[in-house]
Amino acid sequence: MSTTAKKNRLFRFNVIDAVIILVILCAVGSIFVRYNLEENISISGHSESVEIKFLITSLDHSSSDSFKEGDSVFFSSNSKLIGTLTSEKTIIPAEIMLTLSDGSVVKSESPGAEKVDLRGSILSNGVFDEDGSFMLDGNTFIAPGMKISLYTENIITDCIITEIKRMEQ
Repeated sequence: MSTTAKKNRLFRFNVIDAVIILVILCAVGSIFVRYNLEENISISGHSESVEIKFLITSLDHSSSDSFKEGDSVFFSSNSKLIGTLTSEKTIIPAEIMLTLSDGSVVKSESPGAEKVDLRGSILSNGVFDEDGSFMLDGNTFIAPGMKISLYTENIITDCIITEIKRMEQ
């Protein structure tokens, strides 16, 4: 084999090389779009005060006292501030599903009120886009129906976002 043939064989471009280059370009492009999109959403809207209502199900009754007005609330995943708790707090006995001996299922309250459902609200700031989607502090998407993990100085728990409401200015 001549040296020219060896050089051609060493620098031959094949399908696997094209796929690798394409994957790298897609990864770089998606990173650029993600950060550029986050910046555009943050800049395009003005920050508004909002009330984020939440529901915590099957909470120990003794833990319900851990939610105090003015406490700061953070995401458990990244310790980012969500906002501050308001005085609005409703505690009701937790609903449980019981299976009777005949196989039927009935809804009942937690026996002895050991478990409770807690409804509360958090004051926060964020941006609503044209579609009505909400970005907490302009860069963290949250919406009603989302389950998030949060913590205060007294408790760590999961909750379901039930409503995000603009505050009257």
